[in-house]
Amino acid sequence: MSPGNDLLNFAEFFRVASLAELQEKRVMTVRGDDRPLLLCSHEGKVFALDNRCPHMGFPLSKGSAQEGILTCHWHHARFDLRSGCTFDLSADDAPAFEVRVSGDDIWISRRPRQQADSAFHFARLRRGMEQSIGPVQVKNIVALLARGEPPHSIVREIAKFGARNHRVWKDGMTTLTPVARLSRWLGETTLVYALALAARKVAENCDGQPVRHSPGGLRGDSFDEAQLSRWMFHWPKVRRDDGAERTLLTALDSVSPAKP
Repeated sequence: MSPGNDLLNFAEFFRVASLAELQEKRVMTVRGDDRPLLLCSHEGKVFALDNRCPHMGFPLSKGSAQEGILTCHWHHARFDLRSGCTFDLSADDAPAFEVRVSGDDIWISRRPRQQADSAFHFARLRRGMEQSIGPVQVKNIVALLARGEPPHSIVREIAKFGARNHRVWKDGMTTLTPVARLSRWLGETTLVYALALAARKVAENCDGQPVRHSPGGLRGDSFDEAQLSRWMFHWPKVRRDDGAERTLLTALDSVSPAKP
């Protein structure tokens, strides 16, 4: 038996249990295509989540549900049963799956609602840095590398976050610099540790700091390269970082796009 035509394409779903069986047990674990899944009957509705707590992997099936909130009993992370979103940011969100009931049959989508592509993991990396949560940062660094994203793209994301969220060059950006230079020679595990360390330090430097706004370059059609160069050597002597930044932005604005 398969879902009716009023449901999503049943080729994307698979049958996991009978509704009567779930209502009797209230909580079940089933095997998904690539992970264990939690199947839960709560307040007359059926929900499906990745059974691994995103915090440290404890089985969510060992938790409890109340008021639509699933609580993991290991570290008491709490999740919205419908969306999988966490109420405790240190835990990260749990992937949620679409559920369809056809007669007495329960069907679950083969893929989570939120497709975990590179854009998703870059967004999660930024969120982990915004909240200064190391486990969220490292999980998404690992996921990006596993998807084949080059290390320099991750370095760029960390550097952009640091540049937007604090003015002073601190140990985070200092750590990120050698990581960027050495990344091509680092082994897989060492690279993860290095990128995670840099991300954590940059996030700590930015924690509690206001979002930084660019002062922009100087107005004008063009600037003499020699003059800009002299200015750049001048500003460090008088310790004027605003002047150096505006000069650098002016120089960047003056650069013509490279011809293919």
